[in-house]
Amino acid sequence: MISPRPTCISSRAHCGGTPPARASTSFFARFLACLLLAVAFLGMAGSPAHAQPGASSGSSGNNSSSAQANEDDDGNPANTPMPPSVDVLRKQLDAIPQKLSEDDDGRKMLAEVNAIGTAAEQLATSRAADLADIDSRLAGLGPAPEKGAQADSPDVAAQRAALTKQRAAVDAELKLARLIMVDAEQRGTDLIRQRREQFQAALTHRIDSPLGRVFWRNLRNALPGDIGRLESLADELRTAVRAAMQPDSRSTFLAGLVGALLLAVAGTWLAERLLIRLVPSRLPGGRLRRSLLAAASVLVHTLLIGLAAQWFWSALESGAPLSDSVEALADSSVRSAVFAAVLIALGHALLLRKRSSWRLTGISDDLATRLSPYPWCIGIVAALSALVTDINSIIGASLAAEVSVHVVSALLVAGLMALALRHLRTPSAPAAAAPAAGGADAADAADAAAPAAEPRPVWVGLVVACANLTTVAIALMVAVGYVALAGTLARQMVWTGVVFATTYLAFQVVDDVCEALLSSKSGFGGRLHRGLGVDAKLLDQVAVVTSGVLRVALFFYMVIALLAPFGTGPDEVFRRGTNADHSLKVGSVVIAPQAMFTAMAVLLAGFLTIRVVKRWLSDRYFPSTSLEPGMRSSITTLLGYVGGVVVIAVALAGLGISVERIAWVASALSVGIGFGLQAIVQNFISGLILLAERPVKVGDWVVLGTTEGDVRRVNVRATEIQLGDRYTVIVPNSEFITKTVRNMTLTGAPGRVLLRLPAPLDVDARRMRDLIQAAFTTHEGILDNPAPVVQLEDIVSGTLTFLAIGYVSNPRNAGGVKSELLFSILESLREAGMALSPPASTSVPPPTVASAPALPTVSIPQPKGPAGDPTPDAT
Repeated sequence: MISPRPTCISSRAHCGGTPPARASTSFFARFLACLLLAVAFLGMAGSPAHAQPGASSGSSGNNSSSAQANEDDDGNPANTPMPPSVDVLRKQLDAIPQKLSEDDDGRKMLAEVNAIGTAAEQLATSRAADLADIDSRLAGLGPAPEKGAQADSPDVAAQRAALTKQRAAVDAELKLARLIMVDAEQRGTDLIRQRREQFQAALTHRIDSPLGRVFWRNLRNALPGDIGRLESLADELRTAVRAAMQPDSRSTFLAGLVGALLLAVAGTWLAERLLIRLVPSRLPGGRLRRSLLAAASVLVHTLLIGLAAQWFWSALESGAPLSDSVEALADSSVRSAVFAAVLIALGHALLLRKRSSWRLTGISDDLATRLSPYPWCIGIVAALSALVTDINSIIGASLAAEVSVHVVSALLVAGLMALALRHLRTPSAPAAAAPAAGGADAADAADAAAPAAEPRPVWVGLVVACANLTTVAIALMVAVGYVALAGTLARQMVWTGVVFATTYLAFQVVDDVCEALLSSKSGFGGRLHRGLGVDAKLLDQVAVVTSGVLRVALFFYMVIALLAPFGTGPDEVFRRGTNADHSLKVGSVVIAPQAMFTAMAVLLAGFLTIRVVKRWLSDRYFPSTSLEPGMRSSITTLLGYVGGVVVIAVALAGLGISVERIAWVASALSVGIGFGLQAIVQNFISGLILLAERPVKVGDWVVLGTTEGDVRRVNVRATEIQLGDRYTVIVPNSEFITKTVRNMTLTGAPGRVLLRLPAPLDVDARRMRDLIQAAFTTHEGILDNPAPVVQLEDIVSGTLTFLAIGYVSNPRNAGGVKSELLFSILESLREAGMALSPPASTSVPPPTVASAPALPTVSIPQPKGPAGDPTPDAT
């Protein structure tokens, strides 16, 4: 695996002449740590050193502290082991050197410092709980009596004195533990700074150029010694093989060897076949199963290759325990195999040259075919380079040998990268649809055809340009002698490619999972849409926002992973990146990641609860009551507003923003509200008054100035009125408070039908009155109580004016009843040989304002009166 450590070639000591110590953890634990670190999904990395005990200098202290941990403060046996005491932790911390030596990169020291800080934190937590318990016991005894007051009994006084003494000791230990925490954090920061300085110094060191004779002469002179050291390691390896081939362990070794080969070859092939058959049949069609297939392929292939390598070394260890050098070689080989498997599996999952319809990247089949060999070549070269570098460190090889390895690996990586980039610059043939040949390909036909070649994004062009410049820079640096910097750039290129590919795959998985779970078109999102009534567009927006938040988190960890090789180990970087205790202080407000997540969870759960309660009230509870629809709408709206305010207040409290700060901000904004937002506030208060008093409710027929229609919705700022032509007028709520409003249906009073009918002077007035009266009486829509009335209202300019008034059960029926009465009256008059005053014409004047449902207006022109004005029309 590509090592994040600096390439120390500035001196022989940097190259390491001492074999590393035998790790205390098992092969399998180290393999899992390397696997999680190489995959780098969401920072799923672990540091085995964090689980190791502290420095060796504190071993005796650890033994004594473990004995102390078996008893609590009262001398009773403890159920759980206690952390080391403050004296032991202080000795361990003081035993760690202040400065790094030239042959130490500080990883072990940093791990020890982190372990001490963690133990101090655990001790401080334990002592804080003990201190709270002692305080509660002292509170139960009560305060000490004052002078002159009655003294406590001797038992109470003795208990109080003992608890006071115990409290002082626990409080002192708590403060010392917190001090150790601070000192450990400062020591770790200083070690990180020294490591970075050491890393930078190693990078800027220049050696003899490989183009000169001095370089090759040094290599030739050092070759015999290096071969001898390598033969010594080979002898240890042969000894381990001979021990494994003994009769009592031969079968185990051979079975492990065969099993490792089968797992690496047949296992990967069989796993891929199973994934291709299972994923299409278990997951719905779409991009989700493609991205999950790619992610599962990477994880499974990496796991199988790593397990195969681990199985081989475990089988070799069945004969006899491995030596330290062979143990270090086994550890390095497992890491290299895991890294190579990750790189190759990523390339295979993203290119998929044989299944274009499952390909996540928008590249053509021709380009995928040309790029497919490079993940194998680069992965093998990078893994072998890391393995040979670790072997040189194990055997204590010469500086010339290590420099040669870095030169060869840097040039090979740069050459392979240059060839791969050349294919990206070459125009590719258009993509051809993959033949559907059963299995996964047959299932692909229902999803989509082969992806066509898409225009390359700008950022891809920038990355390719930077990679081209880096390959040229590596060759030039090797030529002039900056081998350390060239090797670091080569490793960083490979590492950057792995991180980019992993992040791209993670982006695709996140997008597809969010769409499959939250989108209105998915199964789960569809159930939310139908069951809870959540708006489809809202679900789609939630899916996009959730995907964006997860993408930001992934991008954050991508940046962390990219910076890992620059003098800081991935375990340390990911440990810092996943620490949720860090906070940001803005003024007097402290914003912590944990508080932000809590506030987001409160908002999501709160608004979801409000929506569920409102839907339950509307669909289940209100139908079983006698409340009017308007009252139901008002209660539901008020509940939504009140609940929203409460949820937002609780979320702000979770962020550490108290009610006092909110009130202060509100008072500071009052000046702006008074000048610029007074209309909004006025309408807001008016809306609350309308919802509380309900002079106008949903379903009422109102007349407000020139606006007449049905109230459809009363919001907190404005009210929606639907007109007769089905248009909607949005009226500010303050209009209903400050102006005169005519509510036609507020009290449920009957509607009135009023007719003014003109007739000639010579008409039989009684006969006409009886005809009009009969039309009103016989119509089923006219109420009997109050009874209809027909009167002779006036005689003007030789014209009789009859006034007819009848009542209907609902004002909305008045228009239709009036029209039917007019038809009936005209027909009766025609049959009786009578007529209205000429010219008798019925017309509907053009409406001056829209109304709904408006009363039909019948206008009958009248003779001019004395003043020249017409007689009022029938209304």
